[in-house]
Amino acid sequence: MELENKIWKFTNNLKMYMPASLVEYTAKALAFTYYLYLEKFNDYPTGDVDDAACKLVEALTEEDTSYTYKSVKELAEAAKVGPQEVYANQGLGYRFDPLAISLELSNFTKDELLAMLNYSFSNSIHDESTPDSLSDLVLLLANKFLKQKINVTDMTCGEGSFLLKAAKEYPHIEGVEINISNAIIANMRLHANEIEGRVRNINCFEDSWHHQTARVGSSLVFSEFPWKLIVKDSRQREIMFNCNANRFLLNQGDTSDYFFLSAMMNYLDRDDGVAISVVPLSILSNLADKRVRDHMLRRGFVKAVITLPTNIFTRTNIGTAMVVLSDTKNERVALFDGSAYFKKENRKINSVNAHELFMEFSRSFDSGECLFTPEEIAKHDYSLSPAIYFKKIEKTMPNATELVELADIFTGWQVPSAKLESIHKTDGTGTRLLQMSNVENGSIVSKLERYDIPENTIEKFKVQKGDVVISTKSLRVKSAVVDLNTDEPIVAAGSIMVIRPKDKKLDPYYLVAYFESDLGRQVLEMYQTGNIIPNLSINNVKKIPVPGLLYDRQVRIGAEYMDLRDLIRSEKERLKALESKANKMLDNLWDTEEGE
Repeated sequence: MELENKIWKFTNNLKMYMPASLVEYTAKALAFTYYLYLEKFNDYPTGDVDDAACKLVEALTEEDTSYTYKSVKELAEAAKVGPQEVYANQGLGYRFDPLAISLELSNFTKDELLAMLNYSFSNSIHDESTPDSLSDLVLLLANKFLKQKINVTDMTCGEGSFLLKAAKEYPHIEGVEINISNAIIANMRLHANEIEGRVRNINCFEDSWHHQTARVGSSLVFSEFPWKLIVKDSRQREIMFNCNANRFLLNQGDTSDYFFLSAMMNYLDRDDGVAISVVPLSILSNLADKRVRDHMLRRGFVKAVITLPTNIFTRTNIGTAMVVLSDTKNERVALFDGSAYFKKENRKINSVNAHELFMEFSRSFDSGECLFTPEEIAKHDYSLSPAIYFKKIEKTMPNATELVELADIFTGWQVPSAKLESIHKTDGTGTRLLQMSNVENGSIVSKLERYDIPENTIEKFKVQKGDVVISTKSLRVKSAVVDLNTDEPIVAAGSIMVIRPKDKKLDPYYLVAYFESDLGRQVLEMYQTGNIIPNLSINNVKKIPVPGLLYDRQVRIGAEYMDLRDLIRSEKERLKALESKANKMLDNLWDTEEGE
């Protein structure tokens, strides 16, 4: 805690001299300068921090150093002028007081300077370090799948946190980082921690392309890349495409995440190597990349996919998974749900319980329990999302039947909101439009607005009494039975998917009861895709499994459920009325005349 307070005080003072976005780089560069000075001269400098850096660079330039890292003098130079160059590049006029900074740095011991260099700054824009627990899991998986551990490459290494952990097990370390300040800090950390290796400041795609000609590949390639990267620069897109086209047969329009995965494999040792990456969960089941996953499976590139726990990253809370690739032909793919293996770090952040997850994965892998053939995966549109293949749902679901066998399914009328607003009717004419905002607690509860909708659109998208409507885009799927009078047509809006039960096969109230149950909600979440706002595609809805009970029993369950919902609704209204009565009574207390 004392060290944290010292670092906090030091960085807080730096904020007087520069914008907050530059503080972390500057603090670590200055800490490295003092650390290196103490290492070289075994004493604190007598002058200010600029004089110390100049003396250090001069000494390292003049003599034939024995430092294992050949560019250590370049790092010292970067520590000396780096912050000033950053200011100049951003057109900023910030300068710091070298003497005041030097006095503060002299309060740190050599070990504390090293700790500051390795310190993870909270809420920093540079906070791109791979969580320790995730690094532990990567190394455990690599140990399981590799015959020998020779060298490791982190393709997007940031400030080098993963490389520092991997260096304990791999003799040869290398990193690639496009951000120059991150690359400088990563190299500083490697040297200060006495690790032989280096991080190159280069575009990982160009580097990956050139690396294909390298005689020696990496035993382990890791990348925790920028998820859902949208590449608008045509040159960058061209580099990505040329780098990867022969590997995954990617097209210009394919999801950028697969370009990263393909580039990783260019670094691999062809005989014995694994590439391990973290990807958004959504890209493993989206229809857009179905062709790419098909190709990856037929070539046998995919070794394992593991769903990760939620909220393990400070910068995103999207669902993620770990993908393990190799160049050796994999006849079966391990699909494992590791989402339950986490430890609560604080209110917002979890860490992966790496050891327990790995032990259970190993047991499931060795027994063959989690292994699936490409043919089995093809039946699910080549989805690599582990949740779809888990038996725990099927074990609790009697006679599971795909929804498409029990009902006809179609989406609502897709229309831009601006156009919808322009055809809104307020004079009582027009056609009623059912939107998800009208649905609450399993029922259609509010008045439907009217719109001037073309006749052919009405005929195509109108709902019938007894239809079930569900929301297509929401964190929690809402559902309801259409129990309104439909003699006058009602059109379903684009935010709605309509499920029309087949006669005597599916009771609509039973289906809503199922969707509202814990089991049903778990199933719906399994079939949702999307990073920011989960959504349901019509193809995924068709595959949703429904407990295939006898129709008469469905009707009884549905009726009992709706009776309970009606009772809950009436009790809520009664409670609301009582609360209103109590509030009025309290308000009237203050209106009585004094002395009454």
